[in-house]
Amino acid sequence: MKGVNKITLFFHTLFWMLTFLNHVLFRSYTIEIALLEQFPMMALFYWNYFTLIPYFFKHKKTSRYALWVFQFLFVLTCFYGTLGLYFWARFEDHQIKKILFSYGVGFYIAFQYATLCLACRLSYDYFINLKKTADLAQQKRTNEFTALRSFVNIPFMLASLRLAEKQASTSPEQTQDSILKLSNVLKHNLYQLNSSIDEGSVASDFCSLLCQQNNIAFTNTENAEELILHFNNETDKLHFLELLQQNRPEKISTYTKANDFQVRINISKFIHNDELHSH
Repeated sequence: MKGVNKITLFFHTLFWMLTFLNHVLFRSYTIEIALLEQFPMMALFYWNYFTLIPYFFKHKKTSRYALWVFQFLFVLTCFYGTLGLYFWARFEDHQIKKILFSYGVGFYIAFQYATLCLACRLSYDYFINLKKTADLAQQKRTNEFTALRSFVNIPFMLASLRLAEKQASTSPEQTQDSILKLSNVLKHNLYQLNSSIDEGSVASDFCSLLCQQNNIAFTNTENAEELILHFNNETDKLHFLELLQQNRPEKISTYTKANDFQVRINISKFIHNDELHSH
């Protein structure tokens, strides 16, 4: 945005400087007359640029376009036509011709300024929208990557698959259970909005797989709000918390409480943690 604004400011400044020099050097205006013409013109120009065009063009209706043309050209034509009556000394011998000439030239100049002002404003909006579109596309890619990285924890998934492979050769009867647990977790994470899987079951399966992957012995109990993991010793509990921190991007303190050899996990916060889903 800042780059577009700087370029716009440069060209607007350059335009008014060249217009002023044209009046003084090539049209033989005095500095006072040049300023008398340019300052009101700049006021009308930017009134149109910042107020009229956004107001009349945002609804994209033909009647609005026509009203803008009439209003702005009428004001400009009156301004330049009246200015011409005092400074464009032609047809002094014929008042009607002088009036027609002044307002005719006024309309011509008004049309030029109206067209230029409209082109400047629409060009500015076009480049602003291009920048916004590019930013939104980049944000979308970032969000998709963050969501994929958060919802599908690749190291966790690979470790679970290695566990299932190991179980297939040593104790095949456990393999099906591990694969179903992994499927349960991934299915919920990938299709969370449409998932009817019990959240307590997802949290339990995730923690169970994490412990099995690292040979941590535990038992668990569950109620409507909490999943409670019981470990044999403090070392296993601390190891589990360390693994949990590695496999979840958010702070474990937001959803866990640890005391003695227990870890209590708030199921709702574990599944719907704000830090995880704020991306």
